Amino acid sequence: MRLDSSQPRGLQVGLDGLGTPVGSQRWLVVDVETTGLSWRDSITEIAAVVCDGRRIVDEFTSLVHPGRPIPRRITELTGIDDGTVAGADPIGPVLRGFLAWSGWGEEPAGPVLVAHNARFDLGFLTRAARASSLAWPRPRVVDTLALSRLVLPRPLVADHRLATLASHYGTPEPPDHRALSDAKATALVLMGLLDDLGALGVGDAEDIISLAPPLPRP
Repeated sequence: MRLDSSQPRGLQVGLDGLGTPVGSQRWLVVDVETTGLSWRDSITEIAAVVCDGRRIVDEFTSLVHPGRPIPRRITELTGIDDGTVAGADPIGPVLRGFLAWSGWGEEPAGPVLVAHNARFDLGFLTRAARASSLAWPRPRVVDTLALSRLVLPRPLVADHRLATLASHYGTPEPPDHRALSDAKATALVLMGLLDDLGALGVGDAEDIISLAPPLPRP
């Protein structure tokens, strides 16, 4: 089966009935806040929600002590300052708790990890795991930024920022540059994108994964 002729060419999807229906897939939607955009920066907050099919069924959130001062521009954006994280654990214990909560390793395939601009979040998480001598799983990944560019090309939306997509799908909790609210908004954007793809006949999780890997660096 292929997407119809009104969709971008060259996107092959699987055959109906041979994959995992998106309604049966477990999705782990992740967001991190950081001290900046460089690989030298540190995580200040991690949050994630678990979607069992189309419902958010569990959530995880934790502040992280970054081991460095938080720049004023980041505080203005996120509301997280040095006082906010003063009593938080460093990244190592937080990541151990997150991995234990996530359920990776408890099932053969594990949940599909979802993030908006997934390369950013995964880059910080994998570097933090390496620095903490933790084994980081190799999850299947869906990038909602990549998926939205496929499903909602301009001018259907003005841009593909998370806030724009959340407004497009009418999510009840808009993203606000805090990890938990952004993870919840990303999860609801994912559900909207899956509904749009389902209307086109794309109904298997494996197809979604193949269509939306993390975008490369600019």
